[in-house]
Order: sequence, then structure tokens, then C-alpha cells
Amino acid sequence: MSICDDARKKGTEKIKAAYLPLIDEIARIIKNMQSKGLDPRKYYDAKKDQVVDLVALLNDLGKTCNDQIKELNNAVDRDCQQHIDFIQSIMDMAVVFITKGLSKVLPKHITHIDVGEIISGKPLGGDNSIFNQIRDGVFNSIGMGKNNDLRRVVSDPINTVKDSVNDALKKSGLPFRL
Repeated sequence: MSICDDARKKGTEKIKAAYLPLIDEIARIIKNMQSKGLDPRKYYDAKKDQVVDLVALLNDLGKTCNDQIKELNNAVDRDCQQHIDFIQSIMDMAVVFITKGLSKVLPKHITHIDVGEIISGKPLGGDNSIFNQIRDGVFNSIGMGKNNDLRRVVSDPINTVKDSVNDALKKSGLPFRL
């Protein structure tokens, strides 16, 4: 998963966490009112001393939630990928310069450095990079399976440490995460 996909996923989760409980509660009230023969379009809110159309409110909340998710997706598509692409173009120029143009004639997978993978916490590149293939081969040959703690730290140090810190924060009852 790229850093842009991760940002999209986390943003979508936060938007849904804000709207879905309220949407579910209003849907439950509408269902209960309809089962009792009451009109959910004429719900009396005693706190505000007004009549509320719960069906319209439910539709508005659903539309607002979907609009915010679309807005988030557009922002991620527009901004995040644009920044990654810019950094990638600089990295590609640096590789051409360092290899004195040899990277232009070699197959791309030999000299390509994927900036998105590095930013996502994989400093040695994606799962198919030569470094990671060799590393995984060594781990497999000495009997360190995919779930081995040392292997996880070496393979993905940033996310492994982040997950460990988040687990510790959760166990200690603190409400924030990395």
C-alpha cells in the first residue's frame, strides 16, 4: 500500500467514524417510528422545540459523508500523488546522473528506486526489489518465518515500530496513536 493509499484509507475511516454512528442512530429511530405507525418526517425535537424531518436529515447526512469522502479522494489524487511524482522525477534524474546515463539503457527494474515505497516505510524498496528478495531468501534459509519478530523489524522497521508503539499506547489506555 502506498503512502497515498494509506492517507486515503485513514481519512475515509475518520470521516465514517464521524458520520456513521449518527446515521445509524437516525436510521434506527426512523425504523422504530415507522414500526409504531409514526411519521419520521414529523419528529418533534423537544430540546429545540421544533419539528424535524428525519428522512431528509438522514439523506443529508449520507450525502455530506459521501461528499467529504469524494473531496478527500480528490485531494489525495491531486496533491499526494503529485508530490510523490515530483520527488520520483528528482530521484530518477539523480539515478541517471549517478549512473552516468547507464540507467537509461538498462532495464528499469535494475536501477529504479521507488520513492513511494521508501516514504511508505520500506527503505530498501518494494517487496520485489533485489535487496528484499535477497534478505527474504536469507531469512527463509535460516528458518525465520514471515511472523518472526526480528524479521518483521528488519523487513519493515518503521511500520513495525509504529505498530508496537500504538499497541503499547492502546494497552496503557491512552487515546492517541501514531
